[in-house]
Amino acid sequence: MDLDGKTLRLGFGPLGNMTNNEAEYIAVKKALQEALVLSKEPKNDKVIVETDSQLLVRHNQGKYNVQKKNLVQIMREIVELKGDFKNVVIRHIGRKNNTVADYLANQGSTISRRQASND
Repeated sequence: MDLDGKTLRLGFGPLGNMTNNEAEYIAVKKALQEALVLSKEPKNDKVIVETDSQLLVRHNQGKYNVQKKNLVQIMREIVELKGDFKNVVIRHIGRKNNTVADYLANQGSTISRRQASND
């Protein structure tokens, strides 16, 4: 999470066994929740979410219908959170421009695999 070019938060964690799409959606939901906590006046804030998930961007834009039940629920929560801000833009960036997020996602995935092997 950045504000005016300054990194405010980095995060990752175990999400258990799920698809990459589910993980992407949950990451956006958690980022918006965190932005809401950090913001002094969310109704005046513009939030830009950068993702390498074209599916997520197209679902958000309404170009594709969300059909998987688990993604429908998460998208509803994202839409609700978006309403707390002046503006939320979810835009696609290439994977090569998303290396920090990729690294953090891999760390969370490693924790999930370790937890699953201990169960």
